Amino acid sequence: TRIAYEIFTPMDNFEKIYKQQNKLRVNLYKKMNSSNMTKRDLIESLLILEDNYLMLLDNLNKMSSLVESFKALDPYTESMISKFEMSELVYMVIDSISFPNYVGVEVLCSEPVTVYQDASKMSSVLHHLLENAALHAFNGLDSGLIVVDIFKKENKVHIVIKDNGIGISNDVIENVLKPIYHTEHMSGYGLMISYNLVVQFFKGTIDYVTDKNFGTEFRISIALDGKV
Repeated sequence: TRIAYEIFTPMDNFEKIYKQQNKLRVNLYKKMNSSNMTKRDLIESLLILEDNYLMLLDNLNKMSSLVESFKALDPYTESMISKFEMSELVYMVIDSISFPNYVGVEVLCSEPVTVYQDASKMSSVLHHLLENAALHAFNGLDSGLIVVDIFKKENKVHIVIKDNGIGISNDVIENVLKPIYHTEHMSGYGLMISYNLVVQFFKGTIDYVTDKNFGTEFRISIALDGKV
């Protein structure tokens, strides 16, 4: 039902655009046949066409993004194992996200942590968690801070992503890692993608703690070596 709703939203917009375009076409034909079309009529019609074209592109992009998100729910897609330094990957992911101006991001890493894993899937995990914090953790606040803490222990890399935002309310706390779960302050399939990849693909663990006065903290632990 949730997936159907996600797909229906842009599809519903396609139908609205079609109806508006069809109405515009009929009106233009009527004015042309009656020789009543003016330059202003033509300009206004072109402006409406341009707005509809932009709306169409926006909704097509949303559909494309949904498809990619649904594909990412499957953790068993093709893997590319490589060696990388975790903090460098974190910085790359941070650079790819448009954080609000009032949100700061800090990375803590006392020593280089070299990982032999799938960097693409790891970046997907980080991207969804950081983007979710950027979009939903600070609703109604004037400022916020996201901290990414990286360290290694017992042949594992540990990544803690914490914010000082509004926290997760008690009525949704049990559902935040369920697919396609939506509330006013957060959306669920990004978190589900992160959960699936960490647990199913990396064979690691992910959990969280939250407090409405102190924000939310996600804790990830995976093996340093993908062959372990």
